[in-house]
Amino acid sequence: EFLLLCTACPFRRVAAAALDFWLCLQDLALEDRHVALGQPLYARLLDVLLAQCAYPPGGGFGEVDEDEWAAFRDGGQGARDVLVTCFYALGFEYIDLLTARLTDPSAGWEAREAALWALAAGARE
Repeated sequence: EFLLLCTACPFRRVAAAALDFWLCLQDLALEDRHVALGQPLYARLLDVLLAQCAYPPGGGFGEVDEDEWAAFRDGGQGARDVLVTCFYALGFEYIDLLTARLTDPSAGWEAREAALWALAAGARE
């Protein structure tokens, strides 16, 4: 729970440090993990990553450092790599969750773009 909060932190350096945990956790087989580290956690992690990786509302970066945001999203061992971990942990649910975002009539273009970006990250695998 704490690491989900860290991953959701608006300070990208804190969030990026939490990504290291998720990347290390992938080395432990799902069946060898505590039950709390299963699919429901990865569904919540996917939501957090989509929020963190979406363009800021209105398309302007304002107080968000654009370079930090881009590095968090696409940099080496960034959110893209953790999304691949989510893809493997969730299986078809990953696609179902992203499809729900894409078809949500109340979602803005930023949320839809983030869902498409996450879909492409999973499709690489």
